[in-house]
Amino acid sequence: YLFLSENSMSRSRSLLKTLRESSLILINYLLPNYLWTSLRSSLESQLLLSLYRLSRTTSKFLKYLVKFRNVL
Repeated sequence: YLFLSENSMSRSRSLLKTLRESSLILINYLLPNYLWTSLRSSLESQLLLSLYRLSRTTSKFLKYLVKFRNVL
């Protein structure tokens, strides 16, 4: 039983290694360049959008803080 589990673990390790290598090959060679640029630009726009939302919520929070301080 122990031998069986060792064998299956080594098999799964080699399978993982193969998967990792093939995914690296896929990422590095098979995917075209324009896909990466579009992905990067979409990520940049997402980042800008979240920064904008964060700044808006921060300014609203600061306004509420000022109102609260004025009430006190």
